[in-house]
Amino acid sequence: MIDDVEWLERSACKDMDIAEFFPPPPTITFAPDAPAVLACKRCPVRVQCIRHAYKLGLNGSGYFGGMTTNERKEHSLEEALVYISTGTFPGDPPPSISNRDSDGDSISETDAFDDLVQAVLAE
Repeated sequence: MIDDVEWLERSACKDMDIAEFFPPPPTITFAPDAPAVLACKRCPVRVQCIRHAYKLGLNGSGYFGGMTTNERKEHSLEEALVYISTGTFPGDPPPSISNRDSDGDSISETDAFDDLVQAVLAE
């Protein structure tokens, strides 16, 4: 079954050389200023891209949705979605985020991060 990839037309990488996302072995990391990394950071369809990579089992090579091959192998799709939305994998120290709930009451940073994770996973 071919995955619906209409979202590719809205991707930040649609006009880029695909080779930027598939470096020759033994490269397994990407520099923070690599074209693939920069494109993914500003891409409006990162969620669709990472879902596509996991759905098709694209764990052999390439940079998808802002994640390397090794990151995709080490983390579940749910963890990847949290990472894309927050910049942090579940279990890592939470990023610095607002520690106020919607009513303006003070809550712990960990609780605020947990709330954010639950919202991401509910999408």
